[in-house]
Amino acid sequence: MPVYLTTTASTTGTWITLGTMYYAPLTTSYTVTLERRAELAREREVQRAERDREREEQRARENAAEERAQATLRSLLSPTERGRYNRDRSFRVIGSAGGHYLIRHGVSQNIERLNGRRQRLCAHPDMWQGANQRLPTEDAMIAQLLMLRFDEPAFLAIANAEDL
Repeated sequence: MPVYLTTTASTTGTWITLGTMYYAPLTTSYTVTLERRAELAREREVQRAERDREREEQRARENAAEERAQATLRSLLSPTERGRYNRDRSFRVIGSAGGHYLIRHGVSQNIERLNGRRQRLCAHPDMWQGANQRLPTEDAMIAQLLMLRFDEPAFLAIANAEDL
């Protein structure tokens, strides 16, 4: 027949029960257990504050990266393209082989081929740069813009295309 050892907390201390027999209170009192609980609660609060601080720092880094990417994209656009981007969040590009494209703000399927065979194109860099570090959308758009301007055939070779 199995015998169970249990502990019971009461106002007079923690008691040990072996089967049906009760023994004297343990040397550690119930208040020590309450103190330990309070200590653990404080430790959890410190850990939560640290996670919140790290998240806030990550958001600040991401915001700074987005601002730099936006500034870089605008610097690569002509005044006309920049005006359209500020107004519509899109701009037109003439590729190195003469193709005309509309790049909309975004990453996936954000390019439309305007001349010849009308298509929606999708080609972008890997958007995740390590754990929890996402590449700014404008950086992906810069890659698309430069690839179309300087090596349109290579861009078309790797892009997924959907006829419109």
